[in-house]
Amino acid sequence: MKGVYLLDACNIVRAGSQGAWRDDDGESRRWIASLERRLEPASRLRVVAVFDGPRRYRVAAGFLELRFAEGATADDVILDLARASLHEGRRVRVVSWDGALVARARDEGARALTPPEFYRLLPPARMKP
Repeated sequence: MKGVYLLDACNIVRAGSQGAWRDDDGESRRWIASLERRLEPASRLRVVAVFDGPRRYRVAAGFLELRFAEGATADDVILDLARASLHEGRRVRVVSWDGALVARARDEGARALTPPEFYRLLPPARMKP
């Protein structure tokens, strides 16, 4: 049975930011690039990072999918993706610091991980030449 990791992207980026977090300061793009470097060697994982708001970024790597809430909340998109994946028989892991989202995901049958627990599953980031 294959699995999917659903990342509460804005929640994770905001929690890891230094000082005041602004979405337009490139922090999300740096997080995406870092995640891509770590996921490349572990590309067997299906990872979906869900952001609040409209589409702002693109990613070229097939092993990382970006989704944008676009009028809904990221939590609702994550829960919809979790339900659909569980219905398909996939194992679902929701990655977030948000206790309310984690509780709702568990109620649906998903498991939850904190961001550090997720990062421990990945190989260290590779440096770009």
